[in-house]
Formats: sequence, structure tokens, C-alpha cells
Amino acid sequence: MGRRNDLNATRRRLSLLALFILIPASWLPARGGGQAQEAEQPVSVFLVVGAGQAENDLYVSRFLLPGSLSLFAWSDFRIQDGEVSVEGEGVYRIRADRLELVESVGENAVLRYDFLPSESQKEALPLGRRPGDETIEVSFNVWDLVGGNGEPLYQPARWAVVSAIGESGGQSGSVRLLDVEYLGEGAFRAEVAVR
Repeated sequence: MGRRNDLNATRRRLSLLALFILIPASWLPARGGGQAQEAEQPVSVFLVVGAGQAENDLYVSRFLLPGSLSLFAWSDFRIQDGEVSVEGEGVYRIRADRLELVESVGENAVLRYDFLPSESQKEALPLGRRPGDETIEVSFNVWDLVGGNGEPLYQPARWAVVSAIGESGGQSGSVRLLDVEYLGEGAFRAEVAVR
């Protein structure tokens, strides 16, 4: 009789667990005991600019930032005659959410822009990974991005995407920047999805 009660108790627990798993998330109370849900995390975009360009808001917000931000959306790529071509269609309205100087590295400055996508932009900017995507991690530094004159030729987002395409071995496909992290002292690490 003891074994039968144990078996029935186990069945009840499994039934409750199955019921809990099938309850839609919208029926469950918000995390934190009914308090407001945790704020969404912004997407951080890093830029490297020459010493004189850090204060040039127009140059940064209209020229550098949109190109880097668009690489967080899926973009088609092709390698032809050794040249990598990335065609993105991301269009974003840039708000002055927050642009800050992170660190000066030699004659260059590392800036960070924290971007919180609007509801309509979230569809074009799918955050997170999908099954089947190849995730490639790349590491690089500010000196990889600058030319012989010391001025930046590439931005961290573009460098990460082009490096990952090269490591993937594919001649064409789709690519998307998942995350870029600034490690300090000019060093970056990025994750890129390729399919």
C-alpha cells in the first residue's frame, strides 16, 4: 500500500508539473511579486573615432552609427574576387539615447552608444540566437581598425562581421552581429551569427 501511495503522489506531481508547463506565460504573475518587469537591456554599439571626431555629433550619429547599428540585423554577404560585400537593409531612427566616451586609446577614442530598439525595430533587429545559426566569436583590437596614418578605417561592428565571414569559409549567405563587448585597453570581443 505504501508503494501505491508513493506512485499516486508521483503521478499527481507530474500532472501538476505538466499543467504548469502548459499554462501560457501571460497567465503567470510578473517576476518580482507583481512589480514591474525588469527593463530591457539595450544593444551596445561601439565606435572608434579619431581624437578630433569624438565631439562631432553629426559625423558620429549620421555617418558612423547607422552603418554599425544596421549590422545587428540580418544582412546578405558575398565574397567575390577576394572582396567581402555585406548588404544590409537596416534603417533606424537614431535617438540621442546615450553616447559616451569609454576610453581614449592612443590618438583614438572608443565611444559606446546604448540603443534600445522600439517595438517596430525589434522585428528588423531580432536579438538572440536561432537554432542552426553558426556562432563565431572574434577578438580584435583598436589597432586592427586603424590605417597607417592612425585614423580608423573600420568600425568594430563591420570588422567583427567581415572577420566572422572569413572564418566561416562560406562564399555567400547571411550574417548578423549578435554582440560586441569592449574589454578595455583597446580590445574587443564579438559574437556573429552566420548562415
